[in-house]
Amino acid sequence: MNERNELAKQYKQLKKKYVQLQKEYDEALGYLSSYSQHVCRQEELIRCLHDYIHWKALDDEFDLFQEYAHEEDSDTDFPYLVM
Repeated sequence: MNERNELAKQYKQLKKKYVQLQKEYDEALGYLSSYSQHVCRQEELIRCLHDYIHWKALDDEFDLFQEYAHEEDSDTDFPYLVM
């Protein structure tokens, strides 16, 4: 009988750990799903920007900008690239 109680106790402990792991897994899956959606939107935006640059025949200018652009020294939290 004592062995059976010990097994029941171990089962309850394992069940608690399983429930906790399941919650952590679901949370991580939610973060990954959200991040995946964000990446897809960014990829769509990059494709659109690439096509727009090509459509406007700005390929050469964009190549120069990529090569020589640098962050502007400013007091803002979000500096942007300038030539």
